[in-house]
Amino acid sequence: MVVILNDSRHSLHPKLEEGSKTTISAYLLLLASSNPKNPFEKFREAAKVVHDVDRQKVPVRFAISSAGLVGSDGPMLGGAFDITFMSCLPNMIVMAPADDVELVNMVVTAAHVDDRPICFRYPRAHDTGSTGCQIGKGRVLVEGKDVALLGYGVMVQNCLRARYLLASLDIHVTVADARFCKPLDIKLVRELCKEHTFLITVEEGSVEDFRPHIVQFIALDGQLDGKIKENGVCFYSLLGDPLSSLPSGQVVLMSGRINVRLYGALMSVAEVLDLMETVGSSVTDCYDGTS
Repeated sequence: MVVILNDSRHSLHPKLEEGSKTTISAYLLLLASSNPKNPFEKFREAAKVVHDVDRQKVPVRFAISSAGLVGSDGPMLGGAFDITFMSCLPNMIVMAPADDVELVNMVVTAAHVDDRPICFRYPRAHDTGSTGCQIGKGRVLVEGKDVALLGYGVMVQNCLRARYLLASLDIHVTVADARFCKPLDIKLVRELCKEHTFLITVEEGSVEDFRPHIVQFIALDGQLDGKIKENGVCFYSLLGDPLSSLPSGQVVLMSGRINVRLYGALMSVAEVLDLMETVGSSVTDCYDGTS
């Protein structure tokens, strides 16, 4: 069963045959037409996703539209809370594509998962060829030696832009695509911690949805006892209210914020200010002075 879930009050439910109407369709219908004066009833329907889908390992595929930073179309067309909500469920597989190719790969992957629920975001993009991807397996896109950027979802593209700008300063950056928030690719995270001094996660979510999974793992795995230092960039927390309208410039040009966070990890404050004065805005991109 495939469910189109929009992280807003305009959530849609699929057109189902009479015999196929489950508690999922009832839940989505309630999201689309719920009365704000009845929060208890809404909570009870949401609980069915936990007990009737996740705990029973029903193979429902949640395709989450309009998730993340989707432009300046208004607060109802962007979603910030899907990573937190879905990743807290014990049996749910949570993934996000970096581009249109990865999106199609994840659709193919979801179609082959028949023993538990799975969810994935899908951005505004065009479909291309597909091969599927291994559950819980990330990928390294570009290798460097100084610092590692671990992106989740479409933020991987901003990591690649940041790497291009940093290369002019002789700072060599590894860019990795996590693909999965849950299950996490712990082998990839271990390799990034082993080979680099700094690990910076980059995501778009509600007050850092993805980063806590990384921090918890590297802490329990003893990685923080070594040379690795961890930091993160969460664009919803940087831009303020996750449900507010976002200027298109802030949505598209964010690699400068990644650069400044990375400068702060590698250099002193004086060195960062001197660097910004020397190279100008071409390296800091759209950075406006906030962190």
